[in-house]
Amino acid sequence: MIVLSTVLAACSIEDRVAAAVGPTAAYRSKLTSAKGENAFVRWPFYARPFVNRIFDRLVADLATLGEGAAEEKKVACFSRAVASLNTLDATMPFLIETTEAEQLVGLGNSIAKAAGLDPLKYGDREGPLSAGRNW
Repeated sequence: MIVLSTVLAACSIEDRVAAAVGPTAAYRSKLTSAKGENAFVRWPFYARPFVNRIFDRLVADLATLGEGAAEEKKVACFSRAVASLNTLDATMPFLIETTEAEQLVGLGNSIAKAAGLDPLKYGDREGPLSAGRNW
């Protein structure tokens, strides 16, 4: 009887831990899938680590906030990504041209949708990465 109650207690603790961690892990996975693994494979090799790092940080920041976070906080994550991309563009002129800009905005919109945001509400209906960009 004691063994059975110990097993049941252990299961209930595991279930509570899984319930607490599960949604966050599922949300992070959804955001990571929206970013994709090879999003920047056609970018110059020297720029890939920088752009990947910016988007990895965006995904990590959104995942840390959680799916139920306030919309303003999620948008602030995108604003930080825009600021980082603006700095990258200033540091590496001619890196982000029309094709690259369209890819970045489209990828941002995919991540925004995965984060539960409507991209059409931001950046003159272009998406949250369009607001405040210099590229």
